Amino acid sequence: MTYKIWNYKAFTVLFLTLLLCACSSPKKAIYETTANDVAQIELVLRKNQKFELYFKDLSERPEKRYKFKGSWSERKDRIQLNFHLDKNGLPDIKALFDPSLTEVKSVRIIDVKTVEFKKTDKMIYIWGLSCPKSDLDKK
Repeated sequence: MTYKIWNYKAFTVLFLTLLLCACSSPKKAIYETTANDVAQIELVLRKNQKFELYFKDLSERPEKRYKFKGSWSERKDRIQLNFHLDKNGLPDIKALFDPSLTEVKSVRIIDVKTVEFKKTDKMIYIWGLSCPKSDLDKK
């Protein structure tokens, strides 16, 4: 009897693990900050045309984590991000991609929920911080 219970539990754990792996869409590219004491930022572009922007302001106490979602598309030589705004109108695109925070103008703000940048950019700037690209299609 104990063997059947253990076998059932093992099967359940294996099934749930496979289910979680199958549900996670493969990543296409990641733009992520290098080590700094200002913020941890990670923009994940998924192959299913969805993205997540993970943001953690390290100066806030306690540290707060934000997760913004949306869809992305390719427009000629550019990648366009279309953010899903929450009920408070967040994220604030102008704050995240403020061109005055860096001399390099890598990201262009289209409107309150849309930005774009060149597909060939090896680095973009989010909140004034450099986010080098990891191209996962080539790995």
